Amino acid sequence: MTSVDTRQRDRNVGEPGEQRREFLRAFTEQGWARPGVERPTARPHVTLIVATVATLFALLAGVAMQLIKPVKLKPTTHRAAAAPTAAATWSAVAGWDCAAADDRGFTVTGRQSTWATVGSGAWTRNGCHGDYEAVPFTGTESGVAPSVEWWFRPAAAMVRCRVQVLVPAPHPEVYQQVRAVTYSVLDGPGGTELARFTIDQGVSTTTWVPGGTYPVGGKGITVRLSSGGKSPSARAGLAVAQVKVGCTR
Repeated sequence: MTSVDTRQRDRNVGEPGEQRREFLRAFTEQGWARPGVERPTARPHVTLIVATVATLFALLAGVAMQLIKPVKLKPTTHRAAAAPTAAATWSAVAGWDCAAADDRGFTVTGRQSTWATVGSGAWTRNGCHGDYEAVPFTGTESGVAPSVEWWFRPAAAMVRCRVQVLVPAPHPEVYQQVRAVTYSVLDGPGGTELARFTIDQGVSTTTWVPGGTYPVGGKGITVRLSSGGKSPSARAGLAVAQVKVGCTR
C-alpha cells in the first residue's frame, strides 16, 4: 500500500463526528420502524394544559402592558339629530263640494232657493267632485247679501299666498256668465278685508285665473264672494266653484 492510500484511509477513519451522526440517524429510523414501537405524540390533556397556560400568559402580558402604558380610547361623540326643516311651500284647494280639512274649508252664508247646482265643469281633483253652484245677484247691499268664503290656514312658516280662482265650464241653459266678478281677501274667516281683486268669469272653461298674492297671518287667509249688487242682466249668475292658494315662506 502506498503512502497516499495510507493517508486517505487515516483521513476517513479520523472523522468520528460524521460517523456518529450517521449511526444515530440509522438507529432512530430503525427504532420507529420496528413493529409495536409508537412514535411519541402529544397527549390531549397535555395539549390543553399548554394552550391554557399560553392563553393565561398572553392575557397577563396584555394587562401588564396596559398598566405600564395605558392605551387612551377616544370617547364616542353622539351628535343630536338635526331638526326637520319646515317645508318651503304650502298649497291647498277648497270650494263647493270639496273635502274639508282642519287647514282648509268652504263656508256658505244665506243660501237661497234660487241657487242652482251645475253637475259638471268644475275641479275634479284634491277631493273635489267637479260640480259647482250658479248664484244669481240679489240686488241688495253686499254686506247683508248671501255670500261664500274659501278659507285656508297654511303652515305657520308661510308669510304670503298666491290666490287662484277656478272659472268652471259655463252652462248657458242654467245661467249667463259675468265678465267682471269682484272678490275680497280677508285676514281669516269672517275677518277684516285686506284687498279686492276682479276676474273675468267669461274666460276659457275650467281655468285657474290668478287673483294676486297677499300676506298671510296667524288666522290664515280667506277669499270671500258676495251675491249683493245689481244684476248686469236678467239671467246673469256668479259661478261659485273652487279656490286654490300657493303659499311660501
